[in-house]
Amino acid sequence: MGLRWTELSEEEKKEIKDDFQGTNPNMKDWIRFPDQKLLFPRSALKIVDELKNFPVKEDDIWIVTFPKCGTTWMQETISMLVNDVDETYGKMPMMVRSPFLDMDALLCGLDGELGGLMINRLKANPNPAWSEEVKTRVNHIISGGNINMAKKISGRRVLKTHFPFDFLPENLLEKSKVVYVARTPMDCFASFFHFMVTMNGYAGGFSKFVDQFIAGFNLFGDYWTHLQSGWALKDHPNFKLIWFEDMKKDTKKVIQELTVFLDHPLSEDKIDTLVNHVSFDVMKNNPNANPSKNHLRKGEVGDGKSHFSDEEAERFQTWIQEKLKETGIELPA
Repeated sequence: MGLRWTELSEEEKKEIKDDFQGTNPNMKDWIRFPDQKLLFPRSALKIVDELKNFPVKEDDIWIVTFPKCGTTWMQETISMLVNDVDETYGKMPMMVRSPFLDMDALLCGLDGELGGLMINRLKANPNPAWSEEVKTRVNHIISGGNINMAKKISGRRVLKTHFPFDFLPENLLEKSKVVYVARTPMDCFASFFHFMVTMNGYAGGFSKFVDQFIAGFNLFGDYWTHLQSGWALKDHPNFKLIWFEDMKKDTKKVIQELTVFLDHPLSEDKIDTLVNHVSFDVMKNNPNANPSKNHLRKGEVGDGKSHFSDEEAERFQTWIQEKLKETGIELPA
């Protein structure tokens, strides 16, 4: 039985169309998955069954996050870690090192073709410097999308999704390792707002986005429901919850923990090399990790509060305290 979904109200549909002025047609036609409090472009319907039935391997590593919680940072860290911090491997574009499974739906074409916009871009901009392995993986995307490419990767796969666990394979935690990256709500919100403006044409303004985020009326829906889906699994042996803030505080410690969790030891020298490789300034200037130059913005802790008026900050903090009490989630110190 598929995941239950409903149409938005006419007022909500108009709000979405008014708020998004970008060129991606999917940002103007959303649906709701009410049980998960999740909103997504209608194109989700093209991939939910394929994602739910994705063939999981025992050595897979899945990175699951709400948007703008340190996903790219963790992709770079883990993909390099399990490939022994190999410099040549690191020159492969992130899109083929760690497939973003949701991308097929986010970048559907005007005709609804899976991954259509992304596929057209890849066809129009082939890179002669790509290795044969990269070309092979890109061709798999062109022939059937990111999920298709992910299925064909040999060796250990590092897979990314922003969908919560109800959308993922039932046997995921029984067979694979899952790293869930969380970020405190105010910093997540500020980064998410800038991302939606610069990358998705959001034109509703900051104050309106505050209202929508509190209401869960944004891409991927309610922040707390998503975080709860990970928090509930924090004691599972194949699951590791990592806070963005903890990784920022002590990147080396988190990487050392990941070598144990992922059963992939590294020498002290390689750990130090990886710590430098995933430092924010190096990441931001790495075209293989940050190809748009807009995807990584500041990567700071505590920057979110500087964006809010006093009234907005007070309302947001009240909402946070209410949700912490309701959910039992504990934010990092």
